[in-house]
Amino acid sequence: VVRLSNRGIPVALIDDSKRQSVVLSCNPVAAHAGVYEGIPTVQALARCPDLSIKQPSAASEMAAERTLLELSLNWVPLIEETEQGMLTLDLSSQPEMHWDDSARSLFSRLDSAGLDVVVGMGETPSLARIAAQVAQERGMRLWHLAPGNRLDLLEALPVTVAEISSGLVGKLHLWGVESLGA
Repeated sequence: VVRLSNRGIPVALIDDSKRQSVVLSCNPVAAHAGVYEGIPTVQALARCPDLSIKQPSAASEMAAERTLLELSLNWVPLIEETEQGMLTLDLSSQPEMHWDDSARSLFSRLDSAGLDVVVGMGETPSLARIAAQVAQERGMRLWHLAPGNRLDLLEALPVTVAEISSGLVGKLHLWGVESLGA
């Protein structure tokens, strides 16, 4: 998952195609100041006066995605573009004990290219995606759902990180199920 750079400056991407512009995404510095996805831009600026407002650039996004793909292909040969800005890498060709070191090496290369990424690792693509979502929400760069403590880590996570429909999430909330452990 590619996210905005976390270089100490609060940054937000906005959508100004509607009557009232809203924040599409922000970096952790802006989030710490109270900015979040969907907040009106005016409110975001009130919460964070130093906020740097950016509009998405298709050319820049394509260049960033190309760089991410090229550098990731240097890490492992089997890659799937899961969605825009998200890659799923098959690490089965590497011993699991080397995954964290490999991820740190990838971070170094991507940092040099000006990209700030989040990496989630797990036994399956779904677990890796959940790990990446949790890492991004917690402002971390790497989260590994290792088999040894996977159930303990997953137990406390909200059901919203699972790949289930919003209707099912609503029903689970009605039944009092708020976490994956529940």
